[in-house]
Amino acid sequence: MPTNRPIAKLRLHDKLVLTVPEACALADIGRTKLYEEVNAGRLVAHKRGMRTFITRAELDRYLESSPRKSVVKNQNEEEKLLW
Repeated sequence: MPTNRPIAKLRLHDKLVLTVPEACALADIGRTKLYEEVNAGRLVAHKRGMRTFITRAELDRYLESSPRKSVVKNQNEEEKLLW
């Protein structure tokens, strides 16, 4: 017999499939940048009807392949971000 108990919400970090707003939030990028990366073939998205989804594994792969920034100190001990 079915119950009317609500389904527990998954935390964003636990989801296997992400919507565009969720992927943007996790990657800390805007919607336009996300679609630019999809259109350039650097990030794979899947369509289901009108909705676009990105798997968590694909987003992790994309983020790992992105250039990293590092912090270095110059002679005056000021920190600079290097890309």
